[in-house]
Amino acid sequence: MKRVLFTITLILFFSCCFSQDSHQMSSVPDSSRWEIVQSQQGVRYTFKIDKYIGRVYQLVMGENGETWQPIPFEGLIETYISGLEYRRIETGEEVLPEDMLKPSWQLFTSGHGIKYTFLLNIHSGITLKLFVDTETEELFWKKIE
Repeated sequence: MKRVLFTITLILFFSCCFSQDSHQMSSVPDSSRWEIVQSQQGVRYTFKIDKYIGRVYQLVMGENGETWQPIPFEGLIETYISGLEYRRIETGEEVLPEDMLKPSWQLFTSGHGIKYTFLLNIHSGITLKLFVDTETEELFWKKIE
């Protein structure tokens, strides 16, 4: 009887150890332009990122169902897109030269709250932090100095 209980305990222990983690990111090739990421905070924080230009969209409920709403940047930000070239990106501008069409941005979400969500330029290290407007509850990005 002790052997049976010991065997069952081992099976349960190892099945827990090797169970898969839940994934909040889609599995896409490193070279892909688009990716969907969901924060552990829930469906409200489901994002689509354009990894070429750093534009992030939030999944929201629109008049005709679900839609992707761009998350604005606070004013203008200097972004380092590729090589040694700096460009200004103003909210709404999405025009890039052909030689800059490669993944440059990564979205990081933490399980410790939405305030620990970051957008990182993988070439320059420029980092933006996600904020929530306390009056409108809308999200926006602000550069970490």
